[in-house]
Amino acid sequence: MGCFPALEDVPEMVVDFVRRAVELPEGTLPVYWAERTAKHHRGLVRKQAGVTYDQARARGIVEQSIRKEAAGKNRPADLINIALEKVVEAGLELPGFSTFDKMASKIRTEVNASICTGIHDGMSAAQRAGLRRLLEDRDSDGTTLFNRLKKPAKGLTWSHFKNLTKRLEWLDELGDTDV
Repeated sequence: MGCFPALEDVPEMVVDFVRRAVELPEGTLPVYWAERTAKHHRGLVRKQAGVTYDQARARGIVEQSIRKEAAGKNRPADLINIALEKVVEAGLELPGFSTFDKMASKIRTEVNASICTGIHDGMSAAQRAGLRRLLEDRDSDGTTLFNRLKKPAKGLTWSHFKNLTKRLEWLDELGDTDV
């Protein structure tokens, strides 16, 4: 698991198993009367598991790994899995899942905005107008040019191939495809 759950989140089955393993009487509650004891026990568990508690460093690794991968991956689950691997490789106790989730969402939003800004800033006014036309102009059947652009190729027949060459000519008319 990589992190300590709140005592109230520990399943009863686990509590019973531990209670029997250390031969505590039935009905013994999984509570700490002193925070110092809980802290000491967490330290012993970390030592046994070979992990270090350094949440600032762990969050830094999470942020760095997500930021590095977010330019090429967009699914939060992929970004979180990569960050989990990096924190585990560093031998650190895992932050809570919400930390991973919030950071993946925030960083992915920042990186996507940066990519979009870069694309927008790299386009001329004429290119941006051409892009808008794809969404506004429609074919005779009411389909936007953007939907026409997304339409997949049909099966491999000679007539479909001829249509593909016409489509390629139409695509070339939209603008420079050598970017």
